Amino acid sequence: MARNVAEAVEPPHPEHTNMATLAPDDIPTFLAAIEKTHYHTLFYTALFTGMRLGELLGLCWCDVDLDINNICNPDAPQAIQWIVCDKANRRALRAGAR
Repeated sequence: MARNVAEAVEPPHPEHTNMATLAPDDIPTFLAAIEKTHYHTLFYTALFTGMRLGELLGLCWCDVDLDINNICNPDAPQAIQWIVCDKANRRALRAGAR
């Protein structure tokens, strides 16, 4: 091949978008709004563990150990594979397991 044709084009540049986040003052309102939904456990765990959506959706109940308040995130690097839950998250997970 005489030349690299990829050098003749300019690569695309990704658009930078601002991420919408929930203000700390809005968390109680949000939790009250989702309290009676099927997504309460998912959103509660997301808010208070910092797990990303893909990590949460990849969890199985065998990854959750409510006896020692831990969630095993098998997709995370080994250094942060175990996430400690607080008592309120443990209650939410127990309620979601039913």
